[in-house]
Amino acid sequence: MFVRGEKGADTMQHLRKWKQKEKCHHSLTEDESEKKKRRLQKNKEAAHVYRKKQKDLFKYLTDRAAMLEKENNTMMEEIQALKAVSTAKTKV
Repeated sequence: MFVRGEKGADTMQHLRKWKQKEKCHHSLTEDESEKKKRRLQKNKEAAHVYRKKQKDLFKYLTDRAAMLEKENNTMMEEIQALKAVSTAKTKV
């Protein structure tokens, strides 16, 4: 037998509570069972929508990052060209 404070006592209490919950799940009425099924289905659909939303957001952000990187490279090339023209004018 476990005494409170002894190692494992909390674990035994947790197991007892879990077993009691398991017994309760087996005695669900049809109405409660239907509610649980509807809730689980609704949660499944919500999770699917959330994952799709995240996937779409990730695609948008990666596309935008690629576009901005390309724009940045174009501007860097333009800066280099302007520096070259400026340097050439000052040497003349």
